[in-house]
Amino acid sequence: MERVLSLKANYLADVLGHGVTIITTEEADSPPHYRFSPSIRFKNLDVRYGDESPGGILGRAIARVRKAALHRRRLEAFLSQEDFDICVSMFCHEMTLLCRMGDKSRKVLELHFSRDFRALDLRYNHGGALRRLLARLQDARERRAAARYDAFVVLTARDAASWKPDAAAQVIPNPLSFPPPGQPCDCTPCEAIAVGRLCAQKGFDLLLEAWSGLPDGLKRDWRLSIYGSGPGEAALRAQIARHGLAGGVRLCPPVADIQAKLQQSSLFCFSSRYEGFSLALLEAMACGLPAVSFACPCGPDEIIDSGSSGLLVEPYDVGAFRAAMQGLMESAARRRQMGAEAARGVQARYALPAIMQQWQDLFNRLMQTGK
Repeated sequence: MERVLSLKANYLADVLGHGVTIITTEEADSPPHYRFSPSIRFKNLDVRYGDESPGGILGRAIARVRKAALHRRRLEAFLSQEDFDICVSMFCHEMTLLCRMGDKSRKVLELHFSRDFRALDLRYNHGGALRRLLARLQDARERRAAARYDAFVVLTARDAASWKPDAAAQVIPNPLSFPPPGQPCDCTPCEAIAVGRLCAQKGFDLLLEAWSGLPDGLKRDWRLSIYGSGPGEAALRAQIARHGLAGGVRLCPPVADIQAKLQQSSLFCFSSRYEGFSLALLEAMACGLPAVSFACPCGPDEIIDSGSSGLLVEPYDVGAFRAAMQGLMESAARRRQMGAEAARGVQARYALPAIMQQWQDLFNRLMQTGK
């Protein structure tokens, strides 16, 4: 989310010439990870939701209510002394507050996940009955709030349909996060790559299961590198050892220049159980990599043209995923053809100027008509 925010805010400020203010709730311990234009103003409300609260579940609940009240007072006071035309919530703590502010700005809500992300997270992380109940209550609260915004933006058509009839959502996908290379990958090295947080959502356990069943010759000749960190690292390392994959599968820490790693690869493996919209998938395809992906909710089936720019298989079907990988691993010509089509497609549809024109059109419409 911070990466996408930096891309859009910098474009609004430096290319379109808008005044941009970013309002935060936490005290930053370090500079932003991504570059922000020096013309962008930052305002920290110093609410500190992330601070630990004593007293167990009850104490945390009381502290959360108090912080929300403080957040509302400080946000309302700041907005009242400014003259903003547009205020955008990124679906964080301000989501249920911003739509009730009394200033004259038009209010826009944007969701970087999918509507069902809580239910899916609880399903794959074994959430208990209390957590499921709280998630349903929070979902209901957010549905009511979403309907109060002047505009509601989601990342995929599939997710927009899931919000009906509670809220009318429009689709503006995320943009490419870096300029694509001049030439797509030649897809010659026997290198497969996956990128993401090491957690249940990303499905790397499914990827390892699929990889373990490949023919021995392919496992001997090819290498799979998974770039990421997270709570599932120990379990994945154990799975690699259990299947005897240590010679051909690597778990690598995150790197700043992931584009360089993508360009040295020939196949992108996207094994997520669920997504909102995957920048990693977009970046890999922009570099000219064919992707094998589960058709999970939401995003892959709107980014990949299956059979042309990559291969989609039914969610969680490990055998089908393995077969799709094997077919591409055995044919460099097919990889190059799909990779070139992937690069052409995503560069045309998700280039930053094209995506930001959609945001500019939305802002213009809101200022002219209020709708």
